[in-house]
Amino acid sequence: MDFINMELCMKKILKIGGFTLLGLAFAGVAAFFIWAKNPSKPRDIALGALRSDDKVLVVETKDYITFAPAAEKAETGFIFYPGGHVDFRAYAPILHRIAAEGIFVVLVRVKLDLAFFDIEAGARFLEAYPDIKLWTSGGHSLGGVASAMFAAKHPQVKALVFWASY
Repeated sequence: MDFINMELCMKKILKIGGFTLLGLAFAGVAAFFIWAKNPSKPRDIALGALRSDDKVLVVETKDYITFAPAAEKAETGFIFYPGGHVDFRAYAPILHRIAAEGIFVVLVRVKLDLAFFDIEAGARFLEAYPDIKLWTSGGHSLGGVASAMFAAKHPQVKALVFWASY
């Protein structure tokens, strides 16, 4: 009788433990998605850099932002991948300044604000802008890692720029 009770008790413990682990896994995945969908917000200075001026033409879509030199046709392009858990618009001030120096810049929006999940985000721009003779890829933090992986798959990308990345 004791053996049967012990076996039933073990089955019950395993069943409760399994449901507990499943619940914890579900809660972890849900917490990750909630965290990923609430990245650090851009400051007012970043939002201000999203406006065109006499040096840079800015085009914003839901998937990317381009910064094009206003005075000349750029021959160099820069595809920028944002860092993890950062709203991609936060990089607008520095990218606006780069475009003012004559470089066409594409700031890509990546899935879940984590570039690692969207390494090919810049691929469509390589063919969409045939006037660009030299492509560069770069990014901040995890975005730099993603940009290196992107560059490794696309021989059109001739240089990498890392910003606090590895």
